[in-house]
Amino acid sequence: MNAKTLMLVPMMGLVALLSACAGPMPKPNPNDAWVGLKEETQDSMLAEQLDGKNLKDGRYFQVKPGEHKLEVLLYEESTAQQDDQTCRATIDYKGFKQGKHYTLVESSLGETNLRADLKNDQGKTVASTDSFDCMSG
Repeated sequence: MNAKTLMLVPMMGLVALLSACAGPMPKPNPNDAWVGLKEETQDSMLAEQLDGKNLKDGRYFQVKPGEHKLEVLLYEESTAQQDDQTCRATIDYKGFKQGKHYTLVESSLGETNLRADLKNDQGKTVASTDSFDCMSG
């Protein structure tokens, strides 16, 4: 397989996830924690896996209280300095609480320093990604 073929696989996954985004957002289950996603304007961030299992709707995570591993996919559009790139990151958090809302916020400092912070419903950062692994395409 060449590089273009390998990039086609995650892009097809992205298309499938985006097609799930066409419907209305479901109501959060009050017995679970809800994690929304907030990306920078030019980027698209999708919830991809929860505890190693693929999600059907990439717009949010809904998790039971306790410890979970969230994996996100970030698609960055090209700029004058860089090509489009698809990036992945994982965030682990042990303190999800029933009925609480969290937000996973993507930010970048320059073109190579991407990160995402998990913020609780009071805006306090409770966990962060180490880094995003990216592939140009």
